[in-house]
Amino acid sequence: MTFDEKFYVISVNSYIKNTPNSFCRMFLKNLKNKDGSLKDHITDLNENLIDLEGNPVTDIFRDQGIKCTIPTLFIEVTYKDSDRDVYLINHEVYLYEDDYPTLKDLEAYKEKVSYGFASQVTQEIKDIVEAFHNGYGCECLSSGDY
Repeated sequence: MTFDEKFYVISVNSYIKNTPNSFCRMFLKNLKNKDGSLKDHITDLNENLIDLEGNPVTDIFRDQGIKCTIPTLFIEVTYKDSDRDVYLINHEVYLYEDDYPTLKDLEAYKEKVSYGFASQVTQEIKDIVEAFHNGYGCECLSSGDY
């Protein structure tokens, strides 16, 4: 069954915004230059997150967490499946992730997921729907549970 037989994209909204985010400490190497200075567009870096009891904040990998404000691409895809149920996928992509080493790369990806008409559904949008359908970041709007 092809993508067009399984899904119908209704709308896609994508935008880049500077937002505070939390990451595992391993991501810190992506945020700094070789000389230890912060890369462009990174602000409010906090490498020593602690909870209310003074304990280090850890992520799911049990690594101490960090927090910073970073350009984030938000992608919202609304679509129907072959049963005519309507879904919404919210997906975030961060600057300095492996595939987006520069703001220009992130902006180029934003353009690839921009949407005009059904005939303009890009492979990137199809990949997002197929990767996240009924998974993390996907909500069924038809069920009334959103």
